[in-house]
Amino acid sequence: MTARIEQRRQTIEVVCFLHATLMELTDIALLQASRRSQELFRHAAERVRRSRARSGATLQQAVRARAVLRDETKSWRERVLEARTLLDGISDSGATSFASQVRRALAEDSRLVHAHLAGLRDIDFAGRAGDLAYEQWQAWMKLQAIGGREIQPDFKLPSVGLAWSAIVTDLDPRSRYRASRPAR
Repeated sequence: MTARIEQRRQTIEVVCFLHATLMELTDIALLQASRRSQELFRHAAERVRRSRARSGATLQQAVRARAVLRDETKSWRERVLEARTLLDGISDSGATSFASQVRRALAEDSRLVHAHLAGLRDIDFAGRAGDLAYEQWQAWMKLQAIGGREIQPDFKLPSVGLAWSAIVTDLDPRSRYRASRPAR
């Protein structure tokens, strides 16, 4: 049957089949990438939850410190020193939001995030000027082409939004590099 179809039509049908197959495979790759991104986020969020659960004793320590500070049987100096000792074990993680802690955990998990993004390098993404996610992707691709583990001071990073800004503008160039991942 295929032999009876003229050559031009066969070529067009093969090209159309390949195009449709490529689009389908690209959709599957992007769906898998989306699932992997969600998995990375869940993993980071779970680490933050575990960390917060471990610091659940923080409230108990703060309550004990308050009781020590209110204990009139001791001198103010003894009370302050004892309260300080109790409060030294409390981390500052409660001072930041859960979302910012998850962002920090994602930035610190550079090996998994890098592997995820490296798997997407072969997809030819397109975008318009002003599309922040596309500009971030292009900047990441340039960083990969340059190599290294740090962002050089003269490298221009695109805007990452207010939420990620504190992490990406970190003074440590390695921390900046880990945090400058596109499309979070």
